Amino acid sequence: MSTNLTNLHFDSKIIPRVEVLTLNIDSIIKEYAAKKDTFPKVFSRMPLVLDISTLPSNLLELEPVIKDAVSQLVSGLRALEFIPIRIIGCSELIANECGLNAAEQVTAEDNVQINAKSTVSEHLPSTKYITGSVRGGVTIYDPDYDDLIILGDVKHGSEVAANGNVFILGKLAGRAHAGHKQQDSVIFAMNFDPEVAGINGLYLVNENIKVENINKPTLLKIEDDSSISVTSY
Repeated sequence: MSTNLTNLHFDSKIIPRVEVLTLNIDSIIKEYAAKKDTFPKVFSRMPLVLDISTLPSNLLELEPVIKDAVSQLVSGLRALEFIPIRIIGCSELIANECGLNAAEQVTAEDNVQINAKSTVSEHLPSTKYITGSVRGGVTIYDPDYDDLIILGDVKHGSEVAANGNVFILGKLAGRAHAGHKQQDSVIFAMNFDPEVAGINGLYLVNENIKVENINKPTLLKIEDDSSISVTSY
């Protein structure tokens, strides 16, 4: 039976948090390499908060071991083009030596959101990140960006659109439109139950979605230039 190496938490109001459950750093790096290989547009340049507070207390007391492990983890994630910016559960000295900020916890009020946005925009100006859910009645579209990543839900009655790909790391219950300027664009949602989903002028409405695709991680892309293929995982 496999054992989790980490838990990756997507909260609708804060950036993703990686809960580290082991000091097997090589295996963690392989796990995140696989995530990026599967969905490169979603995970490339994604800001992360690392959380080692759930490690056994006897390990956390071994400061040289923790320092070495955190350094390896940060270096490995950065090599994969993730952006670790904060860490929970270690000393400020270790955090600073690894180029991170230390934190007791991360909340919606924490300015980590601001740091994450500025870091991402510096490295990947073609992707717009929204940290939080999109409420009903709200429309998100920025013509200056290619891709759109929502770190939250797209609520019923709301609409999100992008020139390129749309990635929703929460529930898609509203409307999503991809491919305004790029025909090979995709839509991905961690929980798929949209009112309407469209790519480059082709549309899929809720009543035409198969039951087996509802409320599952789902990828939409154009097939043969004439229809939208729907793949759930």
